[in-house]
Amino acid sequence: KRTIQNDIRNAIAANQFEKAIKSWESTPIELRDEAQGKQIEQLRNVVVPATTLSEQGESLSKQGRLEEAISSFEDALKINPACEAARMGLGETQQKLSRIESMLKEGFQASLEQDYRKAVDTWIPILELRPGHPQAVKSIVDACTALAQQLRAHGNLEGALEAYKQASETDPQNRTVRRALDELTNLHDKEQALIDRAQE
Repeated sequence: KRTIQNDIRNAIAANQFEKAIKSWESTPIELRDEAQGKQIEQLRNVVVPATTLSEQGESLSKQGRLEEAISSFEDALKINPACEAARMGLGETQQKLSRIESMLKEGFQASLEQDYRKAVDTWIPILELRPGHPQAVKSIVDACTALAQQLRAHGNLEGALEAYKQASETDPQNRTVRRALDELTNLHDKEQALIDRAQE
């Protein structure tokens, strides 16, 4: 009996909760310790479900699915308010969301001032925190397009091409950007051919 109890106690101490629960379930009823039974119930109904939800939240957060992650962490904390991983995960994910919010605002301010390069540089990190963030993608594409037009108007075809390339990499499905990039590439190639011919 003591060996079984020690095995269960050691599994709990090592955070191997599933193992502890399985050991308990395979223990004959007459050998079960009542105090340990309460502990196992706590693990089965509180600790394990909260840990599972917390791990789910962590995975969602890494994928950039921040609202879903917050929901998982909150559910974990409803089941087990003492779940440290859920509390930390919730705090970090909420921080990510507020960082995204402030980067969006900062980028819009730069964009209003027609500092499109700064706007793009401000928005790019959002896509690391939250890949495919729709508002950030659209804002980056718009700012890159505006920058490309600005540079082209000043005769900087190389710079305009780079800006269109960045827009196209940010949103590969955007046909308008693709068309503009193709047109500008053709124009650039023709100009380059004329320069090469002039130098012969």
